[in-house]
Amino acid sequence: KNFFKDLTGFRDFSDACNRTHYHPVPDDWYVVLTDVQGSTKAIEAGRYKDVNMVGAACITAAVNASGDVMIPYVFGGDGATILVHESIMEDVKREMLAVKRFSEMLHDLPLRVGVVPIKDIKQRGKTIQIAKYEMETGRPLAMFRGGGVGLADDLVKYEGYTIESDNEDEPNLEGLSCRWQPIRPQRDKMLTLLVMSTSDDDLEEDVNLTITSIIDGDPNPVNVDGMTYSWPGWNLLRQSQMVWRRGNAFGNVLGHIFMIAFFNILNRFNLSVGDFDARQYRKDLITNSDYRKFDDALRMVVDCSHEQAKRVEDYLTALYDQGRIIYGTHYSKSALMTCFVTTTESDGHVHFVDGSDGGYAMAAKQLKAQMKNLKQKAA
Repeated sequence: KNFFKDLTGFRDFSDACNRTHYHPVPDDWYVVLTDVQGSTKAIEAGRYKDVNMVGAACITAAVNASGDVMIPYVFGGDGATILVHESIMEDVKREMLAVKRFSEMLHDLPLRVGVVPIKDIKQRGKTIQIAKYEMETGRPLAMFRGGGVGLADDLVKYEGYTIESDNEDEPNLEGLSCRWQPIRPQRDKMLTLLVMSTSDDDLEEDVNLTITSIIDGDPNPVNVDGMTYSWPGWNLLRQSQMVWRRGNAFGNVLGHIFMIAFFNILNRFNLSVGDFDARQYRKDLITNSDYRKFDDALRMVVDCSHEQAKRVEDYLTALYDQGRIIYGTHYSKSALMTCFVTTTESDGHVHFVDGSDGGYAMAAKQLKAQMKNLKQKAA
């Protein structure tokens, strides 16, 4: 059960697609897949923040249920991919079904939850390999490859690996928050992109390096100048219902309002209280954002200029025309950040980033269309 915890991590994201860092997941693990059904329509109706909140809630609930087992996960915008050891599988299932119920009841967003044993994936000729990327603070992010996640997704959607329940448990979403306003770019726009190689030539590694070189300077969309803390208001409370509904709802609402206001004051005036230092927390927040990752596809949300965006598009289009990749892009005026904070220590929090207006979901729509075109050409 300490498989992920004991992995040797790497520190340079340029190595994220390097096969030498990846190791097969043991047979006594499971992959848990969640996704908001009909997320594209919800996003087009302006509900992208609600969709992001549900996706992050799945990770939060799973981690809170995992105890001392470190579990790997990837945030996908409208859902999550989570690896779970068999010793905590029942606890995580219960939490996922609780999130499913709350997503449907509070946000009117149907959530699909699937569980696939690693053994079943291997029996069908695929594997899930995992690497551990350690950010500057030491906070780990999981990277997946091997094609097993895609197979698991198909099993969940088409072969009955979904799970259901009629229980009325409330999920434990302690640490989940969405207190930051959409983050403005320092350049011209936020570019969300997905890139997947159509062969086994590890092309994503070259794509990663090329895009990084095109976007000269720091591509991280999370920046101090673009960040504004939200004051308590109806929209913020509505988005946070899944956090404060557990237990004494009225008391939790008041506590939630107080904490938002309190941290807003600390952040605005760069104050410190106890172990919390507003300046250091903002610095760690930027470092601990998951704006780039790899899970059989390179995923990025980057801050870029018009000229840089065009160069990236031209580069990706050329590779697609050669039949070497499929990709999806989405442009937005801001980035969204949803936070999971267990402690305010440097490695005690992680921040899930997506492009506004449904960055990853809309980019995935283009990628799936390109995948369909390639299959038709091959046929």
